[in-house]
Amino acid sequence: EIHEQPTAVKTTITPRINEGMPDFSECGLDDEKLASYNNIYIVACGTAMHAGMVGKYVIEKLARTRVTVDMASEFRYRDPIVGKGDLVILISQSGETADTREALLISRKKGADTLAFVNVKGSSIAREADMVMYTHAGPEISVASTKAFTVQISMMYMFAFKLAYAKKVITEEECREYVHKLTQIPQLIEKTLTHDDEAQYAASRIMNAESLLYIGRGLDYALSMEGSLKLKEISYIHSEAYAAGELKHGPIALISEQTPVIAIATQSNIIGKTLSNISEVKSRGAKVVLMCSEDTVIKENVADYIIRIPQCDELLMPILAAVPLQLIAYYTAILRLFNLDETIASGIFDGVTYPWEVLPKIKDYIIELGNTLPTEEYDHPSENIWIAKSASVAPTAYINGPCIIGRNAEVRHCAFIRGNAIVGEGAVVGNST
Repeated sequence: EIHEQPTAVKTTITPRINEGMPDFSECGLDDEKLASYNNIYIVACGTAMHAGMVGKYVIEKLARTRVTVDMASEFRYRDPIVGKGDLVILISQSGETADTREALLISRKKGADTLAFVNVKGSSIAREADMVMYTHAGPEISVASTKAFTVQISMMYMFAFKLAYAKKVITEEECREYVHKLTQIPQLIEKTLTHDDEAQYAASRIMNAESLLYIGRGLDYALSMEGSLKLKEISYIHSEAYAAGELKHGPIALISEQTPVIAIATQSNIIGKTLSNISEVKSRGAKVVLMCSEDTVIKENVADYIIRIPQCDELLMPILAAVPLQLIAYYTAILRLFNLDETIASGIFDGVTYPWEVLPKIKDYIIELGNTLPTEEYDHPSENIWIAKSASVAPTAYINGPCIIGRNAEVRHCAFIRGNAIVGEGAVVGNST
């Protein structure tokens, strides 16, 4: 599903572009109606709420309209101040999120217009909202949402462009330029996906951490929350996201040599501030993975490892930055040998092998928990070999390709590995290997 994102984003935005301009005619939302709204509320849960946070930053910057983002589980219980002249946007992949649906009903009862961004046609939220626009992500089976997030962000961008033009904050020429840049994003996502080895290496650096911190400012802070959620959701590592400027107000006390920090710095106007925050955590011994655009100049020793993202308009950077964050979570879970989705696979964990279709990177050979790779030649020059924790590789075994060796695995003497190897904590590599 991570690798389906270029197609998902393209199929979501393309039908909403008419002669180079954003077109929301499918739900009856024209420029006059859009311009009439006083306040915008975005209500959602989890990953969808993080998409709403990105939307808030973009809408307020481009359309100069006040936006409030609320957790649906809080919104429904606090007697929200919404009413006629307001627009409430509900975001849900399934269209069945109970708290989000209740927030929808409350908003309608108070007289606000409701617009739903959902992925599943005919869902409860889609049926009950005043207006609905479908994201075309296709089925999302994994518990950890990935492509739904990027298509939700894409819809928020389209909405921001449309609203800014309707309120005459940007010109038609500027609106067309923004839309054109958004249409280039699917290609840039594909380019980002080709560098998954960087995310894989970063995962190998954090896989044994007990706690992790994500930091960022502005749009990068919204991405930090999503990255943290993805990691804890599938790797079971405790992680938190903080606005980088808030570190000095308490969280800095938690930083030590055992607390890796993933810093996101894609916004040039505040990157200096974020780098200053990185130096603060480095001074406490933290190992730092920095994510920034490919043309950002970073001085030596600022971070322990840097992940570069293809250059694009900084306003659109969250779509691209989401991809390495997803891959870091994915590979960390793999390296820790946890099951990514217990609803569809039982996993290497506990000695059972994943179905191949669940883990496309593990195509060739999995040495199961406690088992041994025989003394034979496994020549897979283009694919990876993954060796589970506590498994062993027999003497003189030959692996022609990249190799990941799990924690406490044993590679016995004279085995031959031709390719980059990541070796887990406590693994034993025999002499002459």
